[in-house]
Amino acid sequence: MMNPFLKTTVFVFVLFVTGFVLLSEEACAQYDGATLNSAAVPKASATNTQNAPFAGDTTVFSVGSLRMDRVEHGDLFAFETGSGYDVARSEIADPANFGPGGVVDVQFKLLPSIYDITSANLSGVDIFWAALLDDSKTLSNSEQQALYDYVVAGGALVVIADVGPNFSIGPNSMAAPFSLAWDNTSWLDYSPVITDPAHAIISGPFGVVNTIGIASEGSIDVLGTYATEVASNTNGSSIAAIARGALGPNSGPVLFFSDVNSFCSNDTPWGPGIDLGDNRVLLRNVFAHLVEEDSYTLAVSPDPLVAGQQGSFTASNGDPTTNTYLAYSLAGTGSIYIPVFDVTLDIIKPRQAGPVQVSNAQGTTIWNLPIPAGAAGRNVWLQAVQYGNKTNVVATSIL
Repeated sequence: MMNPFLKTTVFVFVLFVTGFVLLSEEACAQYDGATLNSAAVPKASATNTQNAPFAGDTTVFSVGSLRMDRVEHGDLFAFETGSGYDVARSEIADPANFGPGGVVDVQFKLLPSIYDITSANLSGVDIFWAALLDDSKTLSNSEQQALYDYVVAGGALVVIADVGPNFSIGPNSMAAPFSLAWDNTSWLDYSPVITDPAHAIISGPFGVVNTIGIASEGSIDVLGTYATEVASNTNGSSIAAIARGALGPNSGPVLFFSDVNSFCSNDTPWGPGIDLGDNRVLLRNVFAHLVEEDSYTLAVSPDPLVAGQQGSFTASNGDPTTNTYLAYSLAGTGSIYIPVFDVTLDIIKPRQAGPVQVSNAQGTTIWNLPIPAGAAGRNVWLQAVQYGNKTNVVATSIL
């Protein structure tokens, strides 16, 4: 495919003279609409807008959870009502994060929590959050079957364990239907190592997670048939994931975490959580992943970018082994049709950043580009594109 951005050899070097390949004056004029034949190339207005990356009619997803009296320290760790999750609940309710004007155009509705795991109780639940099931109230065989059937039918599931004598049997009874098991007898109190940086909860629409903070955690010592590791610790896996479609053609995603405090408020006993490392970004990416698993997503690190340093740009969930381009704009968001891609980009005056890359077998593309020292103080909007496919827009600045 001919590079759809580069049309001549006369370049206008405005900003990223080392890391970014810029459009020619002629190409800029064409894609700004100055010389295009509007009848031949239908395109939308290039007026600035503030559309969210996942624009469209807002979908509301229902979030279910375990009732307080079935959760160890339920006054803290019951997702619907526990004081430990007050910040997490505010994060998913924040319209700047989720909703028509947010980063991801979906909303979440908390359902009344449930005690019994049955197909009837899980009906209408899009995401089920199960943190720290009480060891004395483990799942029965019928409840395990209902939970498995829920995921196979498309439900999304989060299971959270911890370390200690009271935090292993209950969560393991929830993990057993998926052939996964925790060893929660060894006390670990340092940050896990991210082993799958391209996973959507690590590189997602809310940014890149570089560090995961914990209070203390156990470890997953058996991943089973379907789960893959996202982060590890010295004893095993810290975070694991089962991908959408792994258990069946319509099955939902499952996430397993080994520290209940990671998403909890800082005043929660046994250590702070949500403001450790990049845990807020992780939480937001988790909820985006649970409902937008198949979305083509761009993440930038660091955010904001830093002049004179390297920036990393990761496009996830794209088409595999496909030519992929990174576009940027200094002018803002809007709409411009790029006929070679048969895509309407959501940035105006788009230019190419870095070389064309071929996505890997998982549809992930990564650019590591130097940001020039003279770029400080500029705002930039970025979007990755393949033929017929585009990511969200990442709006950032350069320090």
